[in-house]
Amino acid sequence: MNRLKGEVERLASLPDRFNNLFLSHGWLLFEAFEVSAAEKAIEICETQGISAADDFLASYLSPEWVKKHFVYLTHIEGFSQRVTLAEKALIDYEEQRYYATALVVLTLIDGWVNELNIVDYQRLSFFSDKTNLVAWDSVVAHESGLPKLKKLLSSPRLKTRTEEIRIPYRNGIMHGMDLGYDNKYVAAKAWATLFAVREWAIKVRDGQLTPPPEPAAAKRKTFWESIEDYKNTMSEIESSKRWKPTETDYSHLNLDQQVKLFKKNSPEYRLLEFLDAWKKRNYGHASSLFTKMLTISPGEARETLAPKQLHAARLLGIKYTTPFTSDVRAELRLTTGSTMETSNYEFRLVATDTLGGTILMPNSESYWGVATWRRV
Repeated sequence: MNRLKGEVERLASLPDRFNNLFLSHGWLLFEAFEVSAAEKAIEICETQGISAADDFLASYLSPEWVKKHFVYLTHIEGFSQRVTLAEKALIDYEEQRYYATALVVLTLIDGWVNELNIVDYQRLSFFSDKTNLVAWDSVVAHESGLPKLKKLLSSPRLKTRTEEIRIPYRNGIMHGMDLGYDNKYVAAKAWATLFAVREWAIKVRDGQLTPPPEPAAAKRKTFWESIEDYKNTMSEIESSKRWKPTETDYSHLNLDQQVKLFKKNSPEYRLLEFLDAWKKRNYGHASSLFTKMLTISPGEARETLAPKQLHAARLLGIKYTTPFTSDVRAELRLTTGSTMETSNYEFRLVATDTLGGTILMPNSESYWGVATWRRV
């Protein structure tokens, strides 16, 4: 019991321990950051110093990490129209064009907040001195979190500097005063800030910048409920560590065989549902089959799907790229105008909780939904 209580206290104190060490160096702990990586960074800092820990964190938030978690960003309100530019920034990051990555990601951060942050009928960007990035019941958007990071990144930089910097100072970089920003530290911290802003953006989307009415806020979890939540979280973390990418071929099965094979709470079954609704022009049902990270109206589903009439479809295979994302290939027979074609498409499906929140591992209560698709 004492050991379990100690584990709970250690986990609860992790954000403060991490941010106390690293926030002044441009790092802020956010939801998608693995607990084990945060603890490793703290250990390195305490035994080897801040420079070694900074190096570890920059390597942890690698292009591979960003690519794996990119779907976390794509469907949050205000970011969908910025995805194309973010994808180009990721390519630059992969190819070590850190100068380009930093510039673009800083503009994405500023613009995304500007899109959502309307105060007294005025839009305020991330780096505005009037912006208050505080949200109720949020570790990232606490007064000691994102607002302090914003203040650091917004520091005045009035002198031309050629020496290397490791913090993405917005003013110094955008105004050409900090010239030594072409490195992995600045690029990684810019991406980390973008993912931290995502958590604030979710609070905006869900109307949770301020506390809920008192009756809703009054209910608090018991100690044993908190223990159970902790145990479940630890179990998910351990399962995610053991998880390996998988790929399955379905091209040898006809549609009837596939319908019987797939479980209802699976990405394959959800996609077949979606394709059937598309085929029947049931845009109301189709709109409900998108990922819960999106809010798609029947009218928007109609606008997206109606230009192509779907006549027939079958699945070709599935590839799980992460525990909560899968790419399902399908053969579609479509009519566009007067032209009939049979083409292969790849659909990305994402598992979330029932409210659209992120999860580590899918379970019986999670929801697979269609996110995007492309012709392949």
